[in-house]
Amino acid sequence: QAALAEAESQLAKSETDGAQIPFLIDATQAQVDYARQNLEGKQAAKDAVAVRTVQKAQSEYKSAEATLKELQQRAPRLQRQVEALKNRVDALSGQLSLLIDETRQLDDAEAKYKAAEARLAEAKVAAAKTSLAFERTVVRAPITGRVLALVAPPGSRVMGLDANAGQSSSIVVSLYDPARLQVRADV
Repeated sequence: QAALAEAESQLAKSETDGAQIPFLIDATQAQVDYARQNLEGKQAAKDAVAVRTVQKAQSEYKSAEATLKELQQRAPRLQRQVEALKNRVDALSGQLSLLIDETRQLDDAEAKYKAAEARLAEAKVAAAKTSLAFERTVVRAPITGRVLALVAPPGSRVMGLDANAGQSSSIVVSLYDPARLQVRADV
């Protein structure tokens, strides 16, 4: 867009310069006519005017003629420059329209990327949920010891999950610590 705006600016400047050329040519033509008449008048009065004044008039006439020729030659160059800038503006406009498709493709790719990130986040949540469910299947004993009795067979519900479960629904096994084993015997 910046290159297109710059080309349009240059085109506008060249068109403005081209539009000014006819007026500049007219003004310079008037200066040439005045300088020629001034020179002819001074040349006609040979003895009454100093040689230096005639030379200055010749210089002004030649300068005005050179400026006129330069302006007349600049007009076609400016026209070619305007045409080249129009072509450049058209080319840059075409490139910009092509970039719209690329921008749309980029937006589509970014949307797909965000969707993939969302699916990844969902998968992480599902994995964490499954890991938590797995951790809840492991029963950990509060102490180290030996199993004295198995109260809940494998696959039974514990911790009061069953509405009909009794008070012992939270007991899985009975443990004892062999290091703290005491025996009392009456003899």
